[in-house]
Amino acid sequence: MSLRPVRRSAHDAGRALGRVLGALSAALLTLACVQCTNDGARSVPARPSVLLVTIDTLRADHVSAYGYARKTSPQLDALAADGALFETAYAASSATGPSHATLFTARHPLAHGVVCNGVVLDASIPTIASLLSDAGYRTAAFVSSYPVASKFGLSHGFAHYDQDFGTSGGTMKSRRWQRERGDAGALDRRGAVTVDAASAWLEQQKDGAPLLVWVHLFDPHAPYSPPAPYDASFLTADPSQHQREIDLYDGEIRYADEQLGRLVAAFDRTTGGRGLVVVTSDHGEGLWEHGYGGHNRDVWEEEVRIPLVVRWRGKVEPGRRVAEPVHLVDVLPTVVAAAGIAPPAGTSGVDLVAALTGRAELSAERLIYLTRPYFGERARKYHGGTGWGFGLRRGSWKLIEAQSEGRRNLYDLARDPEEQENRAGEEAARAAELAGLVAG
Repeated sequence: MSLRPVRRSAHDAGRALGRVLGALSAALLTLACVQCTNDGARSVPARPSVLLVTIDTLRADHVSAYGYARKTSPQLDALAADGALFETAYAASSATGPSHATLFTARHPLAHGVVCNGVVLDASIPTIASLLSDAGYRTAAFVSSYPVASKFGLSHGFAHYDQDFGTSGGTMKSRRWQRERGDAGALDRRGAVTVDAASAWLEQQKDGAPLLVWVHLFDPHAPYSPPAPYDASFLTADPSQHQREIDLYDGEIRYADEQLGRLVAAFDRTTGGRGLVVVTSDHGEGLWEHGYGGHNRDVWEEEVRIPLVVRWRGKVEPGRRVAEPVHLVDVLPTVVAAAGIAPPAGTSGVDLVAALTGRAELSAERLIYLTRPYFGERARKYHGGTGWGFGLRRGSWKLIEAQSEGRRNLYDLARDPEEQENRAGEEAARAAELAGLVAG
C-alpha cells in the first residue's frame, strides 16, 4: 500500500441503496435475535450490541495485563481473562484525532485525511457508527475531551453524541483549543462523569434493540492529576520529578480502569453480558524515553503501542493471548463482521474474531504502518522539520523514516524493545527495503 497523500474520495453514489439494503437486513435479522447452544440456553445474539471503549493516552506497558509490575488495571485484566488480549497492538498515530479516525474508518491517516488533531473527518467516508446505524443499530457516543468533539467528524452515524464538558472541573489547559471552542468552558471531563452519562443512557435501552456505544475516557491524559484516592495509589517515597510523573500517570490509569469496570457492568446489565466489548487506546505516552514527555510527536513504541482487549462471550474463548501484531484498522472489520455487515471498499484490517476462531490468519510478518502527526509549517515546533514522518514494522524490525529531516532509524525490537540502537547503517539494505514499502 502507499502512504503518500491522496485526494479524499467523493461520496459513494451507492450509499443510499446501502441504507435500504441495510434496513431490510436489519428487519430480517431481528426475527432471529439469538442463537442457541446445544442445551438450548440463550447465548450469543445474532446481532450483538457493541461497547467500544477508547482510553486516551494509555500505553500498553503500563497496563498490568501486559506485565506491568504495578496493579494499574484490575478491571481491564479481568476483561482480558474473560476474552482475548492482543499483546502487540498499535495505534495509527500518536495523536488523538488521526488514531480515532483510523479506528472508525479502517483507513490509515493519509487515506482518511485526518493527519493531526483539529482536521475534520470527511463525512463521505463510512464509519463503524454509520454502517451500524444504517443496519438498524441504535447508536450513542459519550466522549470526554474536546479533540473528539462532534465538530471534528467522529459523530457521523451516532444518533446521540454526549459531549457536555461543563463550564468547570476540567483538567486540560490549551489556548489553542480554547480559541477553537470560542468560550471559557471546560475542555474535558472526568471519566466518572462520562460513565455516569453512558450508564444512564444504557439503563433506558432494555427493549432488545442492538446497540453501538462508544465511550471515550480522557484519563490518563496529562496533566496527571488523578482524584483521591487514586492520587496516592502508587506514590514513591521521596520521588524525583520524573518518578512523580510516572506515579501520577499510573494513578490516572487506575482511576480510568475503575470507570471502565463501572461501564462494562452497566453494559452487561443492559445486554445480559452477551455483547461484544472492545477496549483500546488512541495512543501511548512518552515518559522521557526519547527526550520528551507526552505524545503527538513521533512513532516511538511508547507513543504507539497500546492495549487491545476483545470480549465476546460464546464467541471468543476466554484467556486467549495473541502475539501477532494488530492495528487499530482491525477494529472496524471486527465490529461490522459481528453485526453481519461486510466492510466497505477502501478499508484495511482483519476481523480479529475470525482470527481468534480460526477463520482468518494473523501473521508475525504483517506490515504495520504508522504515521507521525503532520502539522505543516507548525511541525517545526515539534520536530525541527515540516515533512511527513512514518513508521513501519515487519516482524521484529521497525523503521522510522522522515526524509525531509534526513532521518532513517531502524531497530530490531526483539533485542532492542526500547529503540536505543539505530541499526540503519549496518542493515542498510533492510532499511532501504522497508523504506520502499513505506513510499510505494
